[in-house]
Amino acid sequence: MISHTHTLILTGTARLARHLRARGRQAAPEGGKAAVLPLEEWLRQSWLPLAEGESLLTPVQGLFLWEDIIAADAQLAGTDLLDRASLAYLAEEAFQLQCAFGAPPAALLGTPECQAFQRWAARFQVRLRDGGWRHPAQIPGRLRLAVAARRLPLPGRILLAGLDELSPALEMLLQSLADAGVSVGTWREEAAPAVPTLLAFADREQEVRGVAARIREGFAAGQRVGVVVPDPAAYRPLIEHIFLETFDPEALFLTAENGGQPRPVPFDITQGRPLERAPLMLQAFRILELSLRGLEARMAAELLLAPFPRGDGERCGRAQAEARLRGGAARLDLFALAQHCLLMAPGFAQRLLQLHHILRQAPARASCQAWSIHFSACLEAMGWPGDGLDRGEELALARWQEALAHFEGLAPLAGSLSRRQALSWLRRVCRHIVHQVPADSDDVQVMGLLEAAGLRFDRLFVLGMTDQAMPAAVRPHPLLPASWQRQRGLPHASPEQELHFVGALWQRLLRAAPQVVCSYPRMDGDVELGPSPLLAGREITRVEAPQRSFWQGWSPAGALAASPDDAVLPARRREGGPALLQAQANCAFQALIRHRLAAFPLEDFQTPPTARDLGTLVHRALQHFWKATKSQQTLLAMMAGGTLDDALVQCIRKALDEAGFDIDAVHRRALADSLQQLLARWMALESERPAFVVEALEQTVELQVGRLRLRMRLDRVDRQISDAARIVVDYKTGAQASSKDWLGPMGDPQMPLYIWAVDAAAGVYGKLNRERTLAWDGWGQDAFWPGLASLADWEAQRTQWRRELEALAAAFVDGPVRMLPRHGAKTCVRCGSQVFCRVQERGLAEPAMDED
Repeated sequence: MISHTHTLILTGTARLARHLRARGRQAAPEGGKAAVLPLEEWLRQSWLPLAEGESLLTPVQGLFLWEDIIAADAQLAGTDLLDRASLAYLAEEAFQLQCAFGAPPAALLGTPECQAFQRWAARFQVRLRDGGWRHPAQIPGRLRLAVAARRLPLPGRILLAGLDELSPALEMLLQSLADAGVSVGTWREEAAPAVPTLLAFADREQEVRGVAARIREGFAAGQRVGVVVPDPAAYRPLIEHIFLETFDPEALFLTAENGGQPRPVPFDITQGRPLERAPLMLQAFRILELSLRGLEARMAAELLLAPFPRGDGERCGRAQAEARLRGGAARLDLFALAQHCLLMAPGFAQRLLQLHHILRQAPARASCQAWSIHFSACLEAMGWPGDGLDRGEELALARWQEALAHFEGLAPLAGSLSRRQALSWLRRVCRHIVHQVPADSDDVQVMGLLEAAGLRFDRLFVLGMTDQAMPAAVRPHPLLPASWQRQRGLPHASPEQELHFVGALWQRLLRAAPQVVCSYPRMDGDVELGPSPLLAGREITRVEAPQRSFWQGWSPAGALAASPDDAVLPARRREGGPALLQAQANCAFQALIRHRLAAFPLEDFQTPPTARDLGTLVHRALQHFWKATKSQQTLLAMMAGGTLDDALVQCIRKALDEAGFDIDAVHRRALADSLQQLLARWMALESERPAFVVEALEQTVELQVGRLRLRMRLDRVDRQISDAARIVVDYKTGAQASSKDWLGPMGDPQMPLYIWAVDAAAGVYGKLNRERTLAWDGWGQDAFWPGLASLADWEAQRTQWRRELEALAAAFVDGPVRMLPRHGAKTCVRCGSQVFCRVQERGLAEPAMDED
């Protein structure tokens, strides 16, 4: 049964098989024939004629079996395993290793984890036999028996390509083939090892930018460039964005939504992503996760803004509906969401009502086939996926149909499931299906270490060659004896094994191209990294200059460069509040966007009570307290009589009732207790001041500042009894306010405006930040109490403030619009108007966050 004219080349990866087929290399003798197959595919094809009624176990079926076995074992032992899903993954890995390397002897099973896994594995094999399944890891052993029984058609010669490290199970299979007369050898393209160049970059982003720039600068037509990364998960997001930005920046703007035609991606990332993470599937699961119990406003926003269904003509309406959700209820049901969208996106609202109807008819428990039909109906009701799909989305849709078929294949195991259980398993199915969009060009190929085995390039770049990645840290499997793993040479079991393994890969990489460039980041966050020990003795070239991003050197139509820095745009609006002058002080362009164009950044979705909500609660509670108390004398009497706590409780209750937060009684009580402790501490500070009465609370005043009419509301105005001095009190519950911003060039005009408006002798911040020390912070004619500093010439300072405020008002009205953020990056980060000014493209500010 041996075909002496047939040569079979078995590869370690599907990519290498495609590469060899494309190059047309044949290792067969003249007149013979050669086939090229990935090893796993050949194993599967060879097993199929021997199946005899058996079915190949799918990954998700295997996980379901493991979870069921682990749960039953825990129940017998009277233990409660909190994360059976993670244990199932570990058990599956351990079973594959045990099939490949043999079972450890009973004498080494010293830990409870190892003993438990052997119980699970024994039951797992019984379930496989009873269910008529064959695990893929068992196939080499089954083929070895078939070779011995002469039941397997054999080639005349087998050549292994890119398969340096073989498990004992595969070695025994190959030995049985050799004993049966098959010539077994290694396919190699011998080449001299290259002398690598080593580059050191500041961080991972700079490393990817530097490599992308070098690829582009030295690229020639017909060249094959390889990019290898030991840690693909850490690098992939950066590579996807930066490579596209470097090789084809216009493609960043070409989407189906804006009418653009998708262009071929100029590079190929070999590793696909789980189908679950494809954009089309993210929207599908957003829809399927909807229930009659309702959804959070943030989730509703994601549903409204998603690009699917495409072609419904309501994208603008859905965007308006999303914007109006912000600042509203934190949670709403499907019917309320449909009513919210009725005027702006009536088609979307109608689809929500159809989905609501389907969900109401859903059974409590059903089979996998029934849930598959239900899930498809939910998606169809929402118009998913819509029209105009691109090639990648069409492929994802085809894979989705495969996922449903695999999900229905769980029926013999799963029986009856709840909707939540069914959706969880459908997600896991999609997690195990790889979604890969074939690249239109393989000129630049990005891959992991193992995928590069056997491939040849004109230039090769190896990123991330740090002392932590090559070799990686030792990771023995927790369900198998550690000593046995070291003895048998299992992957990641010992430092020696890991170094040997990565060393062999490194030698193969050096022979993969005549020019090899290695690189590593010197820092990963706050962690300092060094080069891999494989590069010991190599000269390191430190790339110090930061790599410029595409945006820093690009001007789409030259408009930004041609615009004057001091464009004059007189304002028509002549009224506002302190926020107007605050924006003008921050940056004239910010004032233009916010207070002339009325373009404010959208509020973020936060679950109440947010930090702003807590600040409002403090303001309201203090307002209620001083409205009833009116003076420090009354406060002192309450403290002496022991009635202060009761008064604070009443005021806090009123503030909470007015806020109307959707929180349960336990959280409301905890919040009230926290506020009571905070305000009790604050009243101790109030009691230490010189005697005062509260003159005004939440007072609204108007002030003419130059040609601007400003309207403002003051938290509180006190009057001291000793000298009738008026003092403005402004509560601050955040951590950033400081009276230092009132002095020097005007940074915070709010308090100087208040002092001017009511002719005050002092202004003071009452800092009630729960995470910091409570304190007073302000300036005045005299240092009336600790925290309130005096100025040598109060009237001169007030005159200076007036001049600065009038200058800010004049600058706003007259309209010189200068893009000059007061505090650079800090101002820009908090501005929210970058989409208009594009300050980072002009190099005026770097996008950095401050400590606060």
